[in-house]
Amino acid sequence: MLQMAICLAVGIFLGTYIVVPVGTAFALIGVALLLLYAYVVSRNGWVPFLALSFFFIDVGWVRAQLGDFFILPTFLVEWGTSVSSSVSSVIHQVGLCETSSSLLSAMLLGQRSLLSPSLVDLYRQTGASHILALSGLHLGILFGLFNFILVRSVQYRIRYLIGFIEICLMWGYALVAGFPSSLCRASLMLSVFIIGQVRLVGNSGVHALGLAAFLLLLISPDSLFDVGFQLSFMAVSGILFIYPALTGLWHPHHRLSTWLYKVVALSFSAQIVTLPLLLHYFHSFVLSSLLFSPIYIMLATAILYAALFMLLTYPVGVAFLFSFCVEVLISLQHSLMSLVSNLSFSRAEHLIFSLDQVVLSYAALLCLLPVLYVLRVPDVPLPRLRMALFFRSWPYLLAALLLLFMTFFLST
Repeated sequence: MLQMAICLAVGIFLGTYIVVPVGTAFALIGVALLLLYAYVVSRNGWVPFLALSFFFIDVGWVRAQLGDFFILPTFLVEWGTSVSSSVSSVIHQVGLCETSSSLLSAMLLGQRSLLSPSLVDLYRQTGASHILALSGLHLGILFGLFNFILVRSVQYRIRYLIGFIEICLMWGYALVAGFPSSLCRASLMLSVFIIGQVRLVGNSGVHALGLAAFLLLLISPDSLFDVGFQLSFMAVSGILFIYPALTGLWHPHHRLSTWLYKVVALSFSAQIVTLPLLLHYFHSFVLSSLLFSPIYIMLATAILYAALFMLLTYPVGVAFLFSFCVEVLISLQHSLMSLVSNLSFSRAEHLIFSLDQVVLSYAALLCLLPVLYVLRVPDVPLPRLRMALFFRSWPYLLAALLLLFMTFFLST
């Protein structure tokens, strides 16, 4: 599925810059159908695989010139808007200060227009802007309880009901939030995961990522050039490929240290893969985010859960208990951010990162992956035998170092 998504992306890229007449587009569709038939007839060898790749490249080429299509009934849009307005009014009626209520509206509903410029700048300076934008982080936090129940009921028929409810709630939440692109990507990807768990056919993250990318590009080809689309899928790719290698490097003996290490490894995996794109588009990077991002995520998790309980208990009149917790957690988070923003080494700016350097950086990361996976072999004791395996992977390490050196050389 990931190969199909890549071929579709290549076709969209070509179709965006090379425009063909309508008749040629239909001719391309005919050629693509013949290639698909060649794949169906004989599915062995490199020729059918090449035919399938060309088919999806042609599909992407044609889709890039047809434009977007997305049809949603008007009554659903009106219902989502009314629910969003009701939740927003509750948030502003539970006794929170203006800063906290506007922050919750942004974190829960994506209403960033209520945030003050100084608060937005504080999150930007500390590298925590992803907390304000609705994404897979928020979706995973809000529906973590359903995932917990689903995993433990996977051997029973109740898993179908739990999975169906979770998918409906996720897309309902996306509707209430106004279908932001980042939340739609996360909802689609998590839906694929849930279907895989419910059907007991596995939940390969790579296939879920590829299917989500394929469907989103098929619906909206312009998403390929959206910075949020690129950053979100690169972040998930880092989690899928680098996070397992990092978690295998060290196995703490205590549960707390294991959990903390996994949180740090998860955050680092996403940040190291998105770093080249961030430097290319924004020419700056928050150095302190490598250290403090896991803390921001833990505080955001606590804030969202407290806000969720606050909304659920509002009808019975005890929401003030959770609103107090929300105020304390938000004050703690902003105090930490203010402290971090005053550090002299917290931010590197005016960094020019060309497209060539982006490509070389990702090539270096790909070369480093085999080294990481050799070091995480669980059956090899440390340190002697695993170091022997490490030195067997020296060509990959050397290639990565050479590419990194070339990246640095291009910037001088």
